[in-house]
Amino acid sequence: MTKAKPLPVHIPAGAPEIKVMDEARLGGLRYRMLVDGSGGPTNDLCQGIFYLRAGHAESLHSHEVPETMYVLSGHGHAILGDQRVALAPGDTLFIPAGQMHGFEAAEDMEMLYTFPTARYADVTYTYDEAA
Repeated sequence: MTKAKPLPVHIPAGAPEIKVMDEARLGGLRYRMLVDGSGGPTNDLCQGIFYLRAGHAESLHSHEVPETMYVLSGHGHAILGDQRVALAPGDTLFIPAGQMHGFEAAEDMEMLYTFPTARYADVTYTYDEAA
């Protein structure tokens, strides 16, 4: 039996809705899923936009799949284990599976994230004990 080939999908600007992210302790982080298996076949890829307000941070965490992050706007830092990396628009990060990481925003930031899995709901976040 042959697997059905996914069809191209157009996702209009502003869709789908922005959601509040469940987060270990800081709360209020927002994201918008763009490509996700919940809305149709994706060839094992999900992608969205992460919104981080100035002065806010995402707790250190890891997940079982790698992730890429592309900074669309704003400035801040990525915390990658013991390393603190300055981020600016146009910067890209590759975060291996199992790598502890988090983000701090010096100003409002928007970042495009991608996971090699069909559904964002299948990405398990494991937070640092200190979070």
